[in-house]
Amino acid sequence: MDMEHTPALPTSPRARLRAAASAGALLLLLTGCGLIGNTPEEGADDTGDGGDTANSTEGTAAQEAVELPVGSTTTSTAWGPDLEVEIQALERVGSDTLRLTVGVGNHTTDDIRHFKNLRDNDLGGYDLSGLTLLDVTTDRQYLPLTVGGDCVCEEFPDRRIRAGVVESTTVLFPAPPEGVETMAVLTPITAPFHGVPLTDADEEIPDPGADAPVILDLTHPTDTVVADYQRHETDGEVTYELAADVLFETDSAELGDAAAQSLERVAAEIDISSADRVSIDGHTDDTGDDSVNVPLSRERAEAVETALNDLVDRSGITYDVDGHGSADPVTDNDTDEGRAQNRRVTVTFAK
Repeated sequence: MDMEHTPALPTSPRARLRAAASAGALLLLLTGCGLIGNTPEEGADDTGDGGDTANSTEGTAAQEAVELPVGSTTTSTAWGPDLEVEIQALERVGSDTLRLTVGVGNHTTDDIRHFKNLRDNDLGGYDLSGLTLLDVTTDRQYLPLTVGGDCVCEEFPDRRIRAGVVESTTVLFPAPPEGVETMAVLTPITAPFHGVPLTDADEEIPDPGADAPVILDLTHPTDTVVADYQRHETDGEVTYELAADVLFETDSAELGDAAAQSLERVAAEIDISSADRVSIDGHTDDTGDDSVNVPLSRERAEAVETALNDLVDRSGITYDVDGHGSADPVTDNDTDEGRAQNRRVTVTFAK
């Protein structure tokens, strides 16, 4: 099916406010790159005469330096197996800001309404707030810019992907240092797009007044400890200790809603790792006896395996699952805090 490309034009007041900095520039970019329409502009001479030849040549050379789209993949979602995601541009639009332009193609015969597969529930709406960038040279992950906690994103027009159309929209990120030439683009529904080149936009955009940028260091030399998990790193491997009290209800092996954020983070790191095996081990405190604790710890490890198997995009990964009950505590069980720390599921894999 031939796919029509269109830019996203936000319709809600919130979307218009968030997109004000970049909507016009996006339209100019897509038009200049031939992503909108397939014929010359009305009144234009096919030979290129009659315009500003020098400026036209410079603009064409800049755009031809990177073939667009720079990456494309077809993925299967609840909408069917024929959803296409294109990385159309990753541009510096100022010294501190990157603009990522993504197209989503609907190869079906029906419009996809209320499209939200690429969003982060905490940051955005019908947009690209769920995408992140990875600088593989420093192992730093860049999250979208926000204003007042809301993603600096454009929403998809009418919150839908029309049949036979590639709808395009943008999201802003903090810029990496000047020497960075490529980055990986991570999305919730595709494998990572590696080696996406950074280009310089022809224009800068107004300062969006963003909140402090969020850049995660994935190889911090010290251990990371937060309420939901602890992350330990050696020269060769990474171990996440996921708090069972966050993942599960008491005496339950069914993952709760609060488990999603921790598991998505682990899955994202597995995706960019070299691992072909992942070890998942369940542990309990010493309350009760092993006839209950051992099977419960294994069932919890199996629940984490099932979730990660769905969240990790890479294929060819083998999961080794086991449950140890209370046999391997990390601290004593004499206090509530100690018992809570011992109730955990560990996920270990090569860096």
